[in-house]
Amino acid sequence: AATPAAGLRAALSPAESAQACGVPTAQFLVRLRRRGDSVLGLRAGCADNGTALVVQSVADAGLVAEWNATAGPGRRVSLGDRILSINGRSGDAKGLVEEMQSPSRILEMRLQRSEHRSADLKSPGKAWQRRPGGYDLCPEPQPSAVVFSDPRWMEGRKHVGVIGFYCHEQEEPWDVLCGASFLGSYYDLGRHGFELEAPCDPGRKWTFRNSEAAFQALKFWLLASEFSGLSGQAAFKKKRRLSGHEDLTYAGFGSHWKGMMAVLRAKFRPETPWAAGLLKTCDAFLLEHSPVEGRDNIWSDNCNGEGRNWLGMQLMLIRDQLSGQTLWTEYLRSIIDADTGKALTQLAADEWQDTVRRATEALVDALGKLPPGEAENCDSNSGHVRERVTTFEDDAR
Repeated sequence: AATPAAGLRAALSPAESAQACGVPTAQFLVRLRRRGDSVLGLRAGCADNGTALVVQSVADAGLVAEWNATAGPGRRVSLGDRILSINGRSGDAKGLVEEMQSPSRILEMRLQRSEHRSADLKSPGKAWQRRPGGYDLCPEPQPSAVVFSDPRWMEGRKHVGVIGFYCHEQEEPWDVLCGASFLGSYYDLGRHGFELEAPCDPGRKWTFRNSEAAFQALKFWLLASEFSGLSGQAAFKKKRRLSGHEDLTYAGFGSHWKGMMAVLRAKFRPETPWAAGLLKTCDAFLLEHSPVEGRDNIWSDNCNGEGRNWLGMQLMLIRDQLSGQTLWTEYLRSIIDADTGKALTQLAADEWQDTVRRATEALVDALGKLPPGEAENCDSNSGHVRERVTTFEDDAR
């Protein structure tokens, strides 16, 4: 009887030899067949100045792992292999990711193995760390990279992890440290992104590449199609151009708090890589750490710990819904109204602000211990950025 893995493969073309930068390499072909609920099980990053992808990790389960279980030694997908083309598409790393995320049943990948592939990963360099979003297919957050005292006062537990994220168009040092840039609103999920349906227009769904574009579209739902393919930055600029015509019901969700919650639930819907990544943050405190003081004191920590961190708060609530746990939900509901995000009392508001402040301090302290050059955006003594701005984004972004 045929094994399940056997159904994933078709005949391989012979391995081809090539020369690249004087280093002997071999190219090989991997052909996978998707099933209804299958996952690729591969994490890849941008390489070769954005013209290819490099394999960062292969999960223990998934189509790639099944391929490796039966493929010969020279045909197994390994750490450091370069992905040159997918279904005939090549020369553009973001395009390769889009092919990976496409609904195509057949996924044909041409890879190149290098004798020096491990060196590429040991010293990735600044350009790698600041690659555009959208390349992490299997997010691997680091929930214990930063810790601070747990605000929930649980017996026998004194500390909990802090995961900082931001990733507006490019990764910040804390995105790299905590491995969670995918949590950011501007993070590009590719052209297939996620779908969102608004109460004011039932039955019609629009696809968005990132949660920022979806959130801004809620203010102008009649123009949702124009936001669909925009980057987060482009969506924010479009919102500014349309200023004065906003629908403050947020397409029927009722408020900016409820609108963003709906967007995040769509992005992190169950059985997606992004939901799996969110669950991998375990019980860590999630903190949107802005690189600029004065940019956003509602959704982020405002860089200095004085912001409300609503985005991190909502993500922790959604994570509890996905996992079935309630430890953060119980704590947050003792502080805020879960329907509005507003603090129940001034004492509760002060307690939450102190928690955000301490989490920010822990993250900035950890960044200050990184090798020189990796945390140039933040002043490790104060948590403030060196470059100040005077503009202030509106409460609803």
